[in-house]
Amino acid sequence: MKKSVLLPLLAINFYHVMGGFDFIVIDKLTETASPVTVIFLRLLLAAVILMAYAAVRKISLRIKKEDLLRVILCGGIGFALYYTLEATGIEKTSGSLASLILALIPFFGMAGDRLVFKNPISWKKGICACCSLAGVFLIVTGSEGSNLTGTVYGILIMFAAALSWTSYIILVKPLQEKYDLIAVTAVLFLVGTIFELPFFLASGPAEVLSLSGFDWTILIATGVVCIALGQAMYIYGVGRLSVTTVSLYANLLPLVTVVFSFLFFGQVLSLRQLLGGAVILIVVTLSSVLPDKGTDSPADTE
Repeated sequence: MKKSVLLPLLAINFYHVMGGFDFIVIDKLTETASPVTVIFLRLLLAAVILMAYAAVRKISLRIKKEDLLRVILCGGIGFALYYTLEATGIEKTSGSLASLILALIPFFGMAGDRLVFKNPISWKKGICACCSLAGVFLIVTGSEGSNLTGTVYGILIMFAAALSWTSYIILVKPLQEKYDLIAVTAVLFLVGTIFELPFFLASGPAEVLSLSGFDWTILIATGVVCIALGQAMYIYGVGRLSVTTVSLYANLLPLVTVVFSFLFFGQVLSLRQLLGGAVILIVVTLSSVLPDKGTDSPADTE
């Protein structure tokens, strides 16, 4: 595998590893503040951090007029809408069911890849997506007390979250090819922050005062590493890989989350979860070497 493929894959993996750790952090922070408050503060921190870095490095944040709508949609859908839908859906469904619905992202990704970029749907990648879904099912149902219950409203919200993230992958792909990585990431975070502001104001900004110094330390540290850097790496990978390949890696998140729960909280991993994790690891490994028929596939770069 050449460097032109390996680096984007490593970037996508970095994002999901940070995402798994971040999931645990969010679970801790939402004990003090609402999910909307946590989302807004982290988007704002990431935007400020990246814009400050761009200013120091004298990186232009200017976006061409013809790309403004795409940027607005990316920031609104990928950051504000997705995270709001996810937080709302998780409240209305069980965590297991929410994870299982999000595991459908690879299927949505393949459909989007076909419709938007005209890349043929590989039956091999289709099998990988099915196996990946099975792996997530084993993980989320392998923990004690897991259940697949939820309201119709919550289920619909989680489907909307999965579709919004897939739309974000498709929309952001051309931007990374035209602009500096830091610049486009900073602008997207800024747009996402603006979209999230009304939700934050409606939820009660006074919650910010309840955050301790330790909470702020976690917010800032994860805002730099998990949010700002993680999203920059994700956009880098999306710009160089097919939407199908990128979306298949989405199912690493449940695996990474349970691994971190085991490492930090001593949560016992069941045989079912270990089997599911093995399936997901095999799938993402195969998906990185199986050739896509699109122009950005590993086969075309090797």
